[in-house]
Amino acid sequence: MAPVGAALLAGIGAGIFKDIYDATSRGQKKVFREFIPTEDCRVREVYQKRFETYISLYPALKDVFRKNLEI
Repeated sequence: MAPVGAALLAGIGAGIFKDIYDATSRGQKKVFREFIPTEDCRVREVYQKRFETYISLYPALKDVFRKNLEI
C-alpha cells in the first residue's frame, strides 16, 4: 500500500487534495484479500510475530505522526 500513500501525498502536493485528511477520506478502504494461516501452516509463527509487530506500531508511532502533521 506504500504506492497508494505516495500517490495521496503527491495529490496533496499538486493541490488535488486540501490536506491529508481530505486525501485519506477519498481513499478506498476495502480489504481485497485476507490471509489466515492454517494450523498446519509451516510459517504460522512467523506470520503471528510479524502481525503482533504490525499491531504495536500504531500506538507506538501515532504521536510522532501527529507532530509531523502540525508543521
